[in-house]
Amino acid sequence: MKKFLFVSADGGSANVHLALAREMIRRGHNVQLLADSRGQATNIFAKGGVGNPFLARSASDFYSYSKFDAISVGLDVQANPNLCREVADVVSTMKIPLFFPADNYFNHAFPMWREVGYGNWCAINEGHADAIRKMHPSMDSRAVKVVGQPLFDGLLELLPQREEIRLTFRKDNGISEEEKIVLWWSHGIRDLYAEDCEMVLKAVTEVSEIHPLVFIPRLHPALNTSFDNPDFCKNEMGRIRKWAPRTLRVLSKVHGAPSSEVLNIAADAVFAGSLSVEGLKAVLLGNVVIRNFGGRGRKYFEKELLQKWPYWGDVADGRSLCARDGEEAIAELSRTLDDEWGRELESRFIPPQKSLGRVCDYLEEVASKPRS
Repeated sequence: MKKFLFVSADGGSANVHLALAREMIRRGHNVQLLADSRGQATNIFAKGGVGNPFLARSASDFYSYSKFDAISVGLDVQANPNLCREVADVVSTMKIPLFFPADNYFNHAFPMWREVGYGNWCAINEGHADAIRKMHPSMDSRAVKVVGQPLFDGLLELLPQREEIRLTFRKDNGISEEEKIVLWWSHGIRDLYAEDCEMVLKAVTEVSEIHPLVFIPRLHPALNTSFDNPDFCKNEMGRIRKWAPRTLRVLSKVHGAPSSEVLNIAADAVFAGSLSVEGLKAVLLGNVVIRNFGGRGRKYFEKELLQKWPYWGDVADGRSLCARDGEEAIAELSRTLDDEWGRELESRFIPPQKSLGRVCDYLEEVASKPRS
């Protein structure tokens, strides 16, 4: 039996850690949870049914690090100051194995994490692993292993049902076979939203004159905070409905409040803000994704995250498309809705493997390494 400490501040890593904790306990290990008392992880851990989490505001509030065989730290980026980074720095001086599970695709590139050249890192896919290695050139490349993201495992269970899900969604929402469904996952960042919106609306307007379209906008709830207006998303949805030309049907309310996974499967094309994890989910589900990289978006990736074009591995290897302005958005949407091209992409789709077991195997491997 090994002893593990899982540290989280934000909701993303907290949910990953809960999945890992349940599996490690099932395997007979001992797990302790440590949460930033100021972050979302506190409530998530408390409701997770995996013991009572220890709450802290700084790394020094917890003093028992040395009793653990390995410590898993979430790559949280929203919390400030960041308890996770504090713990990682403290533990790195104690010769205790450090483990960084994957959360979102670019967490490793944010300023508080790109300076970390130690530990054992999980990657979602090969493109993600390559990006982490390039960001940390001094680190042993073997310290980055492709094991996936456990929260995406549920997607795989939907793959055999894709056609049934598509047909049911169309029937429930009165969508004919002739109509094409275009789904949009917006940015949640204020500075990037306007150009993202302009590109997408221009594309669906133009293409709707050729193809009958059903447009499903999904505005990121963080926009309410970004614009300091609790009704921003509601008002913006109303503006989009009023703006839509007669050739475009806007579906702002969907029958049955389906999950994001169902929406991704049902859509014929998916526009995704350049940072959107929903876009990554759509790729893993085998859908066609157009990633929006307007001028502000490209500047954000290159200046803030130090990324090089085309940023996403699925764009580089051709599993996703990209649009840098309205004209490219029109062209790529037209290409996406071409049935022959869609069948070609479908034939190249390789379903990902389940990751929970692989991540836990890697964590056990890390905990079994002799301390240097």
